[in-house]
Amino acid sequence: MKHIVILGAGFGGLQAALTLSKKLKRHRLLEQYSIVLVDRNPFHTFTPLLYEIAATSPETASDLKLQALVSFPLGKLIGKRNITLVEDNFIAADLDRKIVTLSKSKIEFAYLVIALGSESYYFDIPGLDKYALSLKTFDDAIRIRDRIVSAFRGAERRNVRIIVGGGGPNGVEIASEIRQWIPELEEECDRMNCDAEITIVEGAARVLAAFDEKASERAMKRLHKLGILALLNTRITRADERKVYLNDGTTKEYDVFIWTGGVKTNSLIDSLPLKKGERGGIEVDANTVPSDAGYDFIFAIGDNALLYNPLTHTPTPLMARPAIIEGRIAAENIIATITKKNQKRAYPFRSYPYIAPFGGKYAIAKVGRFTFSGIFAWVFKGFTELSYFLSIMPFWIAVGVWLKGLTIFIRNDRLG
Repeated sequence: MKHIVILGAGFGGLQAALTLSKKLKRHRLLEQYSIVLVDRNPFHTFTPLLYEIAATSPETASDLKLQALVSFPLGKLIGKRNITLVEDNFIAADLDRKIVTLSKSKIEFAYLVIALGSESYYFDIPGLDKYALSLKTFDDAIRIRDRIVSAFRGAERRNVRIIVGGGGPNGVEIASEIRQWIPELEEECDRMNCDAEITIVEGAARVLAAFDEKASERAMKRLHKLGILALLNTRITRADERKVYLNDGTTKEYDVFIWTGGVKTNSLIDSLPLKKGERGGIEVDANTVPSDAGYDFIFAIGDNALLYNPLTHTPTPLMARPAIIEGRIAAENIIATITKKNQKRAYPFRSYPYIAPFGGKYAIAKVGRFTFSGIFAWVFKGFTELSYFLSIMPFWIAVGVWLKGLTIFIRNDRLG
């Protein structure tokens, strides 16, 4: 029995495993190949909803209820499919001998899919890794929530000062959601005279710098309406336990400091002898195969892949949708290799839809050439989430999870 090993059960890794399972069965290869899905956690996390977790009061829902809305047991997602789950940490891979080393075991592989995800990137800014709160996991979201609650309950002055480093999608989402949460939090903490001063610090000339200018303009209007200050063309140069220091020589004190200003590919792949580019991503071709000659049995996807658009010469964005597509492409190309088909599937370079929620029943979305905002974009966001749940869960379970999340998170989603 030959093993197809997938490192990581994020968006790309999970889709690669599910697609491979289906294709191996269709081509009657189940007796020749097995799928081994390796992840350090026994669950798959839907990271786009972590900002909601970080701004939902403990009184609204317990930690266990919240976790069930974004963290899904891999065993249940996989069910009776021919996928073996291995809960372990990746240590190294010998590509010449085709052996993966984990902390508890070693696995020989015929094909390897690298989907280990990303980690926060602090740009070597002193103090950031020690004092800033990141938003990458469910535990991170709970840590942010608890810090905000603690800041309100212990506030001796009028304003609780919250700084968000980074004005990309994650930064504007968490800042806006916290702003919408404040009225509820004031009541819970019995401090009706207490408010929050929320500041986004962004090094680029506009928020949502990776999106088109129309979306950025609408985002700035929304932030202004919410009373959120955005410091543009401003960089954090260092941080301590009370202040961030800015490149213009000024400082800003904080009670809660959240960092969403950058991610890089998982440092676990640093030791792999593959050509890497900006922030550690493995350079791959349109088939998601590393550009290095001789490694056509390896596939890198999602945040671990650096795939350039041949027309724009820009890298594919580190977003869920490209990772999901890359996972499916890797799976289909593994099957094509096994069945000796010359035709391989290439990554379809296109402009993918994006949605950025801004607190309340308001979001900004871009689909094709059209940019729209408000409640219709917010509804579109909800159905996009449901669509993903349906791709990994049975119908009624997916709908149930989605409805439970809608019921809980909508408490902060005031109209307007």
